Amino acid sequence: MAINLTSRQVRTIECMLEQNEPRTLAAIADELRLSPRMVRSDLDGIERFLADHGVVLLRRRGVGVWLEGDSGALASVRKSFAALGDDEALRVFSPEDRARLGVFSLLAAAPEWLTVETMRRRLEVSVTSARRDLARIEEWLEERGLFLARQPGVGMKVVGTETAIRRSLIKLLLEVVPAQTLSDGGAGLEWWRVAGISAGIRDFLRQIPLPECHAIVEANDALRFQSREGHPWLAADLAVTVFRIRNGRTLDLDTGTLRSLRDHPVWETAELTGAALGALSGASLDEQEIAGITQHLLGLVELGADRVTDLPQDDPLIGAAIEIAASELHPGLGEDVELRRSLADHVDRLRVRLKYGLPVHNPLLREVGERYPDVHEVAKRIARLIGDRIGSTVSEDEAGFVTMYLSGALERLRLRPRSRAVVMCPAGVATAWILVSRIQAEFPELDLVEVVSAGSIADDAEFEADLIISTVDIGPELSGVPVVVVGALLPEDDIRRVARRL
Repeated sequence: MAINLTSRQVRTIECMLEQNEPRTLAAIADELRLSPRMVRSDLDGIERFLADHGVVLLRRRGVGVWLEGDSGALASVRKSFAALGDDEALRVFSPEDRARLGVFSLLAAAPEWLTVETMRRRLEVSVTSARRDLARIEEWLEERGLFLARQPGVGMKVVGTETAIRRSLIKLLLEVVPAQTLSDGGAGLEWWRVAGISAGIRDFLRQIPLPECHAIVEANDALRFQSREGHPWLAADLAVTVFRIRNGRTLDLDTGTLRSLRDHPVWETAELTGAALGALSGASLDEQEIAGITQHLLGLVELGADRVTDLPQDDPLIGAAIEIAASELHPGLGEDVELRRSLADHVDRLRVRLKYGLPVHNPLLREVGERYPDVHEVAKRIARLIGDRIGSTVSEDEAGFVTMYLSGALERLRLRPRSRAVVMCPAGVATAWILVSRIQAEFPELDLVEVVSAGSIADDAEFEADLIISTVDIGPELSGVPVVVVGALLPEDDIRRVARRL
């Protein structure tokens, strides 16, 4: 079935099909990790395609875009995508998608070589652009203890332990697959067809037996308990194990580690799990693989244990971290007992994750970095300090968690200067006060200094505010104050946009 759409346009339509109210181009672009300009440039082609299915693409300035059509027409669009092979749309990837697709390609092939030409074809870019993307790919790999080797005339390959390669594949799954899909175990025969995931990455996801491994977790009481205690990635972990075994890649742990793990009671659970994975992969799992499963299960048990943190709050490491926060952000943080306890507990759990090689993913990393840029810079400094003290590299995700602890403390103690906002609505709109109540509920740290009518604003009006939240499109700013245009009920997309501007 031929289809006259790019892969980027397919993703955009899939995103629109999931919405039940107008969304701005900025919100759609944010979800798809594209720029608003990219989304805007694709709309004409999208509109023509939808018209052939009896669906209208509506656009309204200051409101957003949305689809209008009866249930049959919308179902027709969904059906056309369900029958669409990933090779049947012209592939157009964002830079972020290209980097992830490149990492997937290299990790899947590791430790074999990939030629530059193979990489270029998969990314659908020129050789020059492919080489430029490699810089981002190389940085991502190095953060996870892997090295990108290059040899002229041969190509490139990932150099590192099998453990590090698998851990990186799990990290990629956590980044690209929505948390709800992981929690559901990829329910559905074509689970990889998740809105927002580009075609190239779907090629790799379809090789990952996530639903089958989720079923293995559900069938084992011990595994099911651990998975539901906050580790939905356990099925993803097992699925990556099967994927690598199918490709002839196995673990190689040292003798001492193997012996210590074999003697642990969790080994029996790992053996049962290994038997199920062996049936799925078509190859019996050896002791190395059973040991790898045991190692992760031990980490889950330790993370889930109800225990007082092993790291005292007066530990010099915690003291040094608090000292940085107090000197760089606010002296009041130096006396915050709750912050000290939270950091001690987090570092304790961080050591467990590092000890057992457990993956970590912070889905709010980008959001907290944008909302609290000053705090995030301090958090990254603290993360580097922690890494230096414990002798290991601390990921950006961990720095994001530290940002959340610090910003939470600042908000809790009211140490951050409160931002001021003006709410602007059309004259006589009673829903203005619904918007006010929504803003107060979502942003208690925000002072609403005035509610005004858009029609009553003079050209030379001045506002003693940091932000104008308006239901009317009055431009990017008014009298030098930035403007965020939102819906009267402040939907989730608009909440994120206000948060970024604050």
